[in-house]
Amino acid sequence: MKKKVGILTFHNTRNAGAALQSYALEKILSNQDVTVKVINYQNENINSRYAIKKLSEIKQGKELIKYILSNKYVIKRQALFSDFYNKHQNFSRVYTAENIQESNIEFDYFVTGSDQVWNFSHTNNDWNYVLDFVRDDKRKASYAASLGIIDFKSEDYLHWKKSLSSFTVLAIREQDGVKAVKELINTSEVNHVLDPTLLLDLNAWNSIIPSNKIIDEKYILIYTMAESPELFAKAENLSRKTGFKLIYLNESWKKKAKVSNVREFGPIEFLHYFRDAEYIFTTSFHGVAFSINFNKEFYFDLNKEKYNFNSRIESLIDLLELKNRNIAIYSSERIDWKSVNSLIEIERKSSLDVVKKIVD
Repeated sequence: MKKKVGILTFHNTRNAGAALQSYALEKILSNQDVTVKVINYQNENINSRYAIKKLSEIKQGKELIKYILSNKYVIKRQALFSDFYNKHQNFSRVYTAENIQESNIEFDYFVTGSDQVWNFSHTNNDWNYVLDFVRDDKRKASYAASLGIIDFKSEDYLHWKKSLSSFTVLAIREQDGVKAVKELINTSEVNHVLDPTLLLDLNAWNSIIPSNKIIDEKYILIYTMAESPELFAKAENLSRKTGFKLIYLNESWKKKAKVSNVREFGPIEFLHYFRDAEYIFTTSFHGVAFSINFNKEFYFDLNKEKYNFNSRIESLIDLLELKNRNIAIYSSERIDWKSVNSLIEIERKSSLDVVKKIVD
């Protein structure tokens, strides 16, 4: 009988990167001769963050303006994400903090990750994402878990140490996270792995994207998670030089000038826009990851705020020797995709070896 694996991750958001990493991790694990489901765990903090509010719940002023300008797009995006999850993910029954222990009956192995599952500012200090609910006779692993900003020397130091010491396999997405966990539990057995979206090859991603062109004309794609006037300025300058249209995947309530704002998109549309773009400008980790997956000429900018999550982009960029794609450098030299893809294949094999350890 096949072993049953449960994945605990951020699976019910309207963030394309979160949705696609969840999809990719399920696909990769399913290739290992095990039965896989995404644990349909309902974290109140995340649910609240993505809840669609009613007009009666909205206060006056800026919040009301924001609601009026964006709500119809939010509802459409929600429908597109729900459709993606229903078609492409295999979910368990619903679990909450009150009954998550019952999942021990359903699964043999538990995997937490990828995404920022250990960023407690997202989960409101939810230790279930560190698999504290899993029984001692079950196998626990992380795959590409991301820490966000965390200080293991806090008052939770001993809790973190005890919890992570009980994992059979520890695999982290960023190099500084690997270092932090190694120091925490005094072990060298912490793996640095690729985000699961980079483990699926081009054929796998193309298999779920419509074959037609999403836009008939050539365009430059902009996708941001952090403010970057410099990024927009560089994209606009390239648009003037090439004559290519500017497309902005815009999740904000604010409409951006000088670009075509695309508000109604889900994970499939996200992939479609990335696949068909001529150039990509992004501040997003998964924006970088899918630029690489589709071998696109791309540029990235880092978050300038004091508290940021730049390490996940920097770690990937360093690994693939793509530092010159930073807009602070802005090299017009074409990317040597033969070299980059060779590096990806090496890292992909290493990461898939870790996946095999998880289910062995």
